[in-house]
Amino acid sequence: LINRPEIPQKETDKNLFWYVTQNGKLCKCFQAYRKTWTNFLTFADKGDYTVTLVIDYDDATGEYTPISNTIEYTVE
Repeated sequence: LINRPEIPQKETDKNLFWYVTQNGKLCKCFQAYRKTWTNFLTFADKGDYTVTLVIDYDDATGEYTPISNTIEYTVE
């Protein structure tokens, strides 16, 4: 399961995304309200994946900001 901490109201106004890596490289980043990560991995190519719930891109860091734990998943 994805667990995320309580976040301030203004933070929830930002878009939520599933950030998915395959074998250590960015594979896909898609809006969380449109699709679940389990649906994506059902049809994914073989490999080792990580999935993290993140908020909007941060210009200061050049990255998305994680707001959940990271799930590791293997597609065989």
